[in-house]
Amino acid sequence: MKKYIIMLAAAFTGLQMSAQQDAKAVESTYFGIGGGYHATFMRTDLDKDLYPTNRDGGSGVVSVYIQAFADAGRHFSFRPEIAYLNRGARIKDIFRNLSGYYEKHSYNDLIYKFNEHYIDLRLPVAYHFGAATAAVRPYVFLSPVLGFACGGSTRYEARRNGNSANIDYKFSGSMHKNNRDVVEPLYFAGAVGMGLDWCFTVGSHRCTLGAEVSYEHGFTDTAPLNFYAAPADPGYGSPVGDEWKHVEIERRFRGLEVKARLGIPFSVFSRQEKPQDVYYLEEETVEEPMPERDPILVANDCYTLDEINSMMARGESVEGKIICAIDDAITFEFGKSDIKPESYSYLNKLARTLVRTNSRIKIKGHTDNVGAPDFNLRLSKQRAQSVADYLMRQGVPESMLTIEYYGMTMPITSNDTEQGRRINRRVEFEIMDR
Repeated sequence: MKKYIIMLAAAFTGLQMSAQQDAKAVESTYFGIGGGYHATFMRTDLDKDLYPTNRDGGSGVVSVYIQAFADAGRHFSFRPEIAYLNRGARIKDIFRNLSGYYEKHSYNDLIYKFNEHYIDLRLPVAYHFGAATAAVRPYVFLSPVLGFACGGSTRYEARRNGNSANIDYKFSGSMHKNNRDVVEPLYFAGAVGMGLDWCFTVGSHRCTLGAEVSYEHGFTDTAPLNFYAAPADPGYGSPVGDEWKHVEIERRFRGLEVKARLGIPFSVFSRQEKPQDVYYLEEETVEEPMPERDPILVANDCYTLDEINSMMARGESVEGKIICAIDDAITFEFGKSDIKPESYSYLNKLARTLVRTNSRIKIKGHTDNVGAPDFNLRLSKQRAQSVADYLMRQGVPESMLTIEYYGMTMPITSNDTEQGRRINRRVEFEIMDR
């Protein structure tokens, strides 16, 4: 029984490490833009007999964001976002239920309009379902929302004959212009939502196109001060005269937002080393006496990168030759496909050589015999793909590259020593026909 438990634990560990290795191939930081529609539901505590009809409003919303995945499996992400939108609504039929009031003043309607511009700071925290490398990934999120009122207007209009051109009186203003209707400058809310990301590749970069819907619940009273709203009347009943009095009101918002997003990985903007042109060849490949070749390379019909460059400098064909990156030429994090920074110099030089060959290149991944065969097979595939991705970022055309992977099945020396295992966990580059 103990034996089976250990086997199950090992299998689970292997699957978990494999999932994390696949996730490492997915870039972790994105820049994006979004746009859609935000429907606003305004709620006030005004007397419904005096202010009976609340018409909800809405506006477009645009945003920019940065998305960063926080875990190795690419399941949890943070998405700081700046959005611009309007929040507001319209209250109609004010005092219509007061008998004789509209007839006395020949009013067709009394309308209160609120339309304020906001800049939101949002921080969605999301959980993404499925494998990081999946083409489609659903997600759910929670987000605090901090809004800054930055303009807009409030209007109170009395209309005759239903014609907006025949306005008996009106006042309008905003928090910046008029103290008749003070708008709280800060707005705080919480949002919950869900969405779906479709992942696609442009060159060697994995981009996302998403759609999401969210519900926003406002916690802030946006009108905490006075508002000129009701006729001056001690009983707050039938209006008397044309004077107005201050009324304390509470104005809160809720919202439903539908939005599309486009995410681009930050690696698109990273500075990449430009491949050197052919005329640099003489500086890099000055012919020197060939040193004695490594017996392991000779036995396996392999060449070093320097040997290939020397052959090219002498005008010899390198078609069919195999470059073996051994002796720590290309190294990875233990049990992972992450390329160590000390390998970049070799890979940059290799990229320039491959570009000059103008040939198709087969990248072959190999491992030592430490670990389970299935795990090593996956690891050799992931490492070969990581090398291919790096070479493409250095200017090697994607059409030139294919990958093969063999795990621990094709050692070129014994795995009985640390030196032998170091040589066997290698990457090879077969130069094929053009």
